[in-house]
Amino acid sequence: MTIAIHQATIDSGALCVDWSDGHQSRYLGVWLRDHCTCDVCGTSLSGQRRLSLEDFALDIAPTAVSTTASTVSVEWPDRHKSAYDADWLRPLCNCESLSLIHI
Repeated sequence: MTIAIHQATIDSGALCVDWSDGHQSRYLGVWLRDHCTCDVCGTSLSGQRRLSLEDFALDIAPTAVSTTASTVSVEWPDRHKSAYDADWLRPLCNCESLSLIHI
């Protein structure tokens, strides 16, 4: 891992991640919930999704967050828990400064 998670907070329904290099990312709750790859939601190994956007509210927001240097874990209103690896999450930041790198 090249960039560690410094901290994460919940703000207006979105997950805000502060990275060790000073960059800040914001991920909408609905996007995060749709991208959960736990065994209940659908594993990334098989590519089979067990949930779709129709299975939860579009204004869904995390209710709790915890971090390590390499993982952000969130809890949802239904008490479901999702974990996102920093190496997966960071490149998916949709801010303008990182979007230009991927063009």
